[in-house]
Amino acid sequence: SVCLLLTYASLPLNAENHECSNTLVRGTSTQPVTVSDVPVTPTPPTRPTTLVYEGPSWCQTPADRGLCKVNITRFYYNSVTRKCLPFNYSGCGGNENNFTSKKACRKACKKGFIK
Repeated sequence: SVCLLLTYASLPLNAENHECSNTLVRGTSTQPVTVSDVPVTPTPPTRPTTLVYEGPSWCQTPADRGLCKVNITRFYYNSVTRKCLPFNYSGCGGNENNFTSKKACRKACKKGFIK
């Protein structure tokens, strides 16, 4: 049996884009090839990975400098990059996403992500 491969952009060869059982004619070529000669790359199914955060809620808040005039280097947890980053704290006000060391920040916030 002979068939023609239907072109569907870059879709892999499958049951929907050809109709034949034993042979296949490529484009306008008159040379039939068997279906087993046509390279087919299997595509593994993909599952989106969803990360869920179950750590303290304040680790999701942005860095807040506060209201005073002093510059103290502190660390906050950036929930987008999932890293503890330095920021200048004013010495008063702000929020709870404010740690004296990178280690304390990581300990409180980094372990909160689960798959």
